Amino acid sequence: KVGAVGLFILAVCPWHIMMCRWALESNLAPAFLLTGFYLFLLGCDKPKYLLLSALVYGLELYTYSATWVAVIPMLLLMIGYALWTKKIRPGGYLMGATVIYFVFLVPVILFILVNTGHIEPIRTTCFSVPKLVYYRGWELLESISEDALRFGELMFCQKDHWVFNDVSGFGMYYMFSLPFMILGIMSAVRKVLSEKNTFSPTVLLLIWFVTAVGLCCIIDATVHRANIIHFCNLIFITLGVWRAAETGRQMSIALAVVYAISFLAFGYTYFNGWNRGPVREEFLSGFGEAIRSASKREGDIYIAAGSQAQTVFVEYMRTAFYMRIPVDELRKSLRFTNYPAPYLYASELGRYKFDGVMSDVPWDKQNIRGDNTAVPDKDTYIIFLRDKERYEKSGYTIEPHNIVAVAYR
Repeated sequence: KVGAVGLFILAVCPWHIMMCRWALESNLAPAFLLTGFYLFLLGCDKPKYLLLSALVYGLELYTYSATWVAVIPMLLLMIGYALWTKKIRPGGYLMGATVIYFVFLVPVILFILVNTGHIEPIRTTCFSVPKLVYYRGWELLESISEDALRFGELMFCQKDHWVFNDVSGFGMYYMFSLPFMILGIMSAVRKVLSEKNTFSPTVLLLIWFVTAVGLCCIIDATVHRANIIHFCNLIFITLGVWRAAETGRQMSIALAVVYAISFLAFGYTYFNGWNRGPVREEFLSGFGEAIRSASKREGDIYIAAGSQAQTVFVEYMRTAFYMRIPVDELRKSLRFTNYPAPYLYASELGRYKFDGVMSDVPWDKQNIRGDNTAVPDKDTYIIFLRDKERYEKSGYTIEPHNIVAVAYR
């Protein structure tokens, strides 16, 4: 019954719904973490499942690099606790699981050693480890106090500063779920204290939670970066809701109704007003149709609409995706204005130009190619639709595509 309650809460959870609709690579991590954890629990009773758990946890290393800091200590603590309580014993299955995980871990170790300057880049015919232009591992531990405060705000306010992570008023798990999460954590701790010197799966859950909190306190915690902790929180919410529901049938019905109504309200808001709001600009809605349409025209195409802080320099990725540019062609034709640098700004990708035209720059200071006689009139732009009047005054025809448009002569 508790599992059914948890499944219901997961199904109506805003974080889970939004995560499933956003194709972000790090969104794979929660599923691998939960599956690996479940298989580890099974492995405590049937050791052969430890092999599968190691496989899943090994694959998890390649879903989101920030989790490396937490998952490896978490696994060591979980194995140490299971050995201490004699729930699992040294043997073939544990050794096999260790080997499987280590096979996945070795490339990660080599990657860190190369990019921290301890060893030279590795290049062979079948396996290579490159040195990146910029290694973001240095970002850890830069401002722990600020990161910890930001994580606390994320947990208690259930939102961050990114519009694509927040449907205002609902939170990650619904705002009223916070007391249940606290109740669930307290319930888990009490359960562990009452089962001293005996194996308790709850201890493994708390190990996951504590290591997740530790990671979130040393990174710039946002909803999608703190993805290691969400399933823990949802399990604790489930435990808290179950404890509250045990007080009586009326409470059970009331909680079910509240969650159901909240889900309906969230669904209506998410798929209507919110989905048509500022989030469209973050994902540059209509860009795919616009770039494909512009590509049918002759001459160069200048990208003057961007999603990242209103800049166009990173839109080469979106352009390459929608135009299905082959990797080899991408490598040959892509040019950066500031290589090498931590964050690279593209200047051109073949006929696609990213020359720094930004919608938040005053009109009289923008570099509009149409006003430059050195550029033929056939040049084409991808612009924000809100800027169409500016381009129309310069003699361009506007072809709308959601929030962006093609401007051409």
